[in-house]
Amino acid sequence: MKSKFLFFRKKDTFIWAGEYFRIEFSNPSIDLFEDAYAKCREPEEILYYTYTLRIFSKKWCKTRYRWYKVAETSIYDFPCIQELLNLIKWYLGKQEPDESWCHYFIGKEYETYSITCNTESPQVEDYYEITKYTRPLQNKEWFSLYVGCATNPQGTTGIFIDRLYRGELIQLKRCIEHFIHFTMEAYNHDTEQRNLAACNSHKYVGGKLYNYSDSITPPNVITNIYAVGDVLNNIDILQYKKNYFYSEQYYDETIAQITEQELIMESGKRFSINSILSLSAWPSKEMLCYNQAQITADLMACLNDLEKDDFRKLTLDELYEKYGKAIDNRTRMHRDEHSFPQIHENRFENVRQIIYNVIDEIKQLVSRTK
Repeated sequence: MKSKFLFFRKKDTFIWAGEYFRIEFSNPSIDLFEDAYAKCREPEEILYYTYTLRIFSKKWCKTRYRWYKVAETSIYDFPCIQELLNLIKWYLGKQEPDESWCHYFIGKEYETYSITCNTESPQVEDYYEITKYTRPLQNKEWFSLYVGCATNPQGTTGIFIDRLYRGELIQLKRCIEHFIHFTMEAYNHDTEQRNLAACNSHKYVGGKLYNYSDSITPPNVITNIYAVGDVLNNIDILQYKKNYFYSEQYYDETIAQITEQELIMESGKRFSINSILSLSAWPSKEMLCYNQAQITADLMACLNDLEKDDFRKLTLDELYEKYGKAIDNRTRMHRDEHSFPQIHENRFENVRQIIYNVIDEIKQLVSRTK
């Protein structure tokens, strides 16, 4: 029998539709179980799956049938689309009726068996239920399907479709498989771009490593400055293996040397600067308690000639824009341990003023030593 329900794609929306009913999947986004920098190879690696489900039905309107929306929901926490795919695959396999199947006896020729399975979730956001019917003596089978969106805490709103045949269920399977494949491809493309941006955000400058805001072309805003002697409590390095990319983590490494190409650690490990995804340097207990004068002295000791030239030429606002975040991050200035004087009631405004004071002091110091 020719399928009445078919799968087709309209831009980034994946549609399974018949003459009177239609369901659509769109707006996908995923997170993986472990490595946020890795390529997604299998659907089983997906931890969180966000997408939009829309359900339509045709309704007679004056002179003809028109589509109207039955329900729509955005699924965030507990999606069931992968479980639905597994159910369909199971139903399309071979099953022989047994004691677990419902048995309807309406004369021997019409003896019918059925089995119903549904998706399960801790909190229903989308819900699917499939029933398979079989008449062994007639060698017939068909299916029914319910698709629903959660519209209140206790139930769903959706559509019930009866008399689906194998070919139509295969079309729904294709729709879901293509949607999941599209989701993974889009995720992998975006992840590769994010990885490229992260690796490009680390630059060697005058014996130190600068971390800029993540961007393929780093703007003139420094988020962190790493120098020889800094202890890195976390390092993420991008790795490639055949057609797969992922990250490797290293912990508690002290910087021994920084070259234009490499970050060299006291342990002997060497990392290409172009492969660094992220670094995290936690300040020592002493640095967490630095006052304004100590922060000024620490930063002054780190500055090279290029940076000192910046402090001579740029205005306070320009220096804050370029170095403010790095000054803040170096000693975690927003933490309580610093005990800065209360200039403003708002903590962020207070730290902002301290950073401006540090920049102004350094500007005056380097201006005296041209």
